[in-house]
Amino acid sequence: KETGATVTMPTDPRGDEQDVAKILTSLQDCVEKIPEELAPGVTRIGVAGQMHGVMLWKAKQGWHYNPASHRFTTGKVSRLYTWQDGRCTPEFLRTIPKPAAHLPIATGNGCATLLWLARHMPEALEGFDRAGTVMDYVVAMLCGMELPVMSVQNAASWGYFACGSRLWTREILEEAGLPCDLLPRVLDPGEVAGVLRTTWCLVPPRIDIGVALGDMQCSVLPSLVQRGDAVLSISTSAQLSFQMHPGFLPPPADPSSPLQYYPYFQGAYLAVAAALTGGNALACFVKMIQSWLQDLG
Repeated sequence: KETGATVTMPTDPRGDEQDVAKILTSLQDCVEKIPEELAPGVTRIGVAGQMHGVMLWKAKQGWHYNPASHRFTTGKVSRLYTWQDGRCTPEFLRTIPKPAAHLPIATGNGCATLLWLARHMPEALEGFDRAGTVMDYVVAMLCGMELPVMSVQNAASWGYFACGSRLWTREILEEAGLPCDLLPRVLDPGEVAGVLRTTWCLVPPRIDIGVALGDMQCSVLPSLVQRGDAVLSISTSAQLSFQMHPGFLPPPADPSSPLQYYPYFQGAYLAVAAALTGGNALACFVKMIQSWLQDLG
């Protein structure tokens, strides 16, 4: 189901923003479709979503729970700045520090977006003291967490995260003007983030919720049957991925390389050749054909 969450007038003409309230509504509409007789059998919740994007919220004010409907609504939250956000131009990226990480920084990466906002739209950060991907927000909401957590997969996708030490490069970010108190605590993929605090839609409380995972890694996981397999996945964009050998350590960041290495599961890495065109290009083509048909009557 289309969420209709895309904001038609973002805060910057180059921006790509989504309405978090509409995303949450669509998510809960889907969860409510679980047959009532099957809902008590839910024993664990896993969450995955689109990497790179960033949203902000206010601790203790980021969501509201309705005990009558067993649903949540958003509270004091920002828009979601997605991975397709283009406000971090090449000129801007040249003005921010090079990350001490193996993944190069790019427009749409969470930390790059936060640095742009801190410099050009500081009012967009005012009143917020938490940040994460939209799925980190959902996990924090379901667990009633005051301090959000993020998986290594999503932290790496934000940039300025050293996978080897599992630490944000805080000194670099602070010198660049980013309030690092916004950054979530990082867990390994597969770790339990917390426990469902209350009945959610039809799902019973007191079940484990895993830290939110990256959509790309989760889309690859069912298809990588044996070492040496490669997976071509086409979603909003497209990626060709294969798992590196045990003990592999990624080389230093090289923006010109066609391959990037993303954290996978159990300490492994995926070699990923990514295109920025996939389902998004197909959607543009369909809209163009529809426009032509309308013009032709």
